[in-house]
Amino acid sequence: METIYPSGVSTARPSPVVNINWEYLLESIEEEKCVLCLGPGIFDQPGMPTIDEELARFLKEQENDLRIRVYNDGWFHYLPDASEIDAWKKVKEFYGKPNPHGEGLLDKIALIPFHFILTFTPDYKAREAFSRQRVSFHAESYLKKVPFDPMTQKPTKNHPLVYNFLGELNKRNSLVMTYTDFYSYLESVFEGNSIAPVLKENIWDADYFVFLGIPFDKWYIHLFMRILQQHDKKRSSKKYAANPMYDDNIAMSCAEQYTMTFVHTDVTEFVHALYEQCAQRDMLRRINEIKKIQIEIEQLKSWLVHDEFDEIFSSLKSYAELLGSGGEDLERQALLLQAQVDFMRQKMIHGTLSNEEERLEKARIRERILIILTHIEKQYTTS
Repeated sequence: METIYPSGVSTARPSPVVNINWEYLLESIEEEKCVLCLGPGIFDQPGMPTIDEELARFLKEQENDLRIRVYNDGWFHYLPDASEIDAWKKVKEFYGKPNPHGEGLLDKIALIPFHFILTFTPDYKAREAFSRQRVSFHAESYLKKVPFDPMTQKPTKNHPLVYNFLGELNKRNSLVMTYTDFYSYLESVFEGNSIAPVLKENIWDADYFVFLGIPFDKWYIHLFMRILQQHDKKRSSKKYAANPMYDDNIAMSCAEQYTMTFVHTDVTEFVHALYEQCAQRDMLRRINEIKKIQIEIEQLKSWLVHDEFDEIFSSLKSYAELLGSGGEDLERQALLLQAQVDFMRQKMIHGTLSNEEERLEKARIRERILIILTHIEKQYTTS
């Protein structure tokens, strides 16, 4: 298992391709053997406070009102008479603020065909990037003390999973904001009942990990690395890490614990380089989907001219399955139209439909299908 790890930001700009075998990395992404891990450093910029420092500053300004004591990493503990809901609302407010730098990187990441994305922040910015890029995906989060969903699907590059590993903002009890939360989180992890087996297997079977913005200088990150089995030498052969900001001690510790070799680059540079490598190989998700959808739409339009409704409905339902939860409305429309065609055919068999009525009925069905095809086409061809 090899791990590419750019984390944090550096003012230095050495070439990101040094010590990276792009051919093997891209092959692992294509084969759904590469897991992407996103940390808070994805939002950091050179010469600016980190997002953790910004969160700490934001909450410290309101310590007295919220009745909390804030640490420098943004974690806090409650004082007597504290309102947990008020503190949670403020955390939501902070993470809801725009971050053009990080959001721009996430927009590019959404187009790289990773099948499984683990986020180590509680926000929804990764999900929002996939939505902005009109990429079909599904989202889940780790919920402390809550049994895993037995219906959890295996992530694929055509329908990737964005998984919030530290809970999510809209589910207050899932968040890790205090040491009490973290203790409860670890208890839940050791109980081993909150992550679906299909996701555990996917993590353990990965040949590569790409870490972006994961702060290895934080002690609790090393617990997460053990949850991900990154300390198990039997599961790994070689790992790459990239962040010139870390001192030799951190680099040595990661090398000894996880057999990492550091590649000197920052998150922004690495994302741009990976994006360009995918573009050169025609791997970018949206480009391939546009081509695929355009070809399929032309075929469906050809079938429409000849009233080949069964072929059209079969393709629409397949496309709806690709979209997952986002394709439920499309599947419903396809099923309704198919029922309409079946009813029309029954009336034709029983001779209760005149030629003129048949012509008008087919025209209405064709018009409705054309509206659906136009909508699908716009999803993939507009900017």
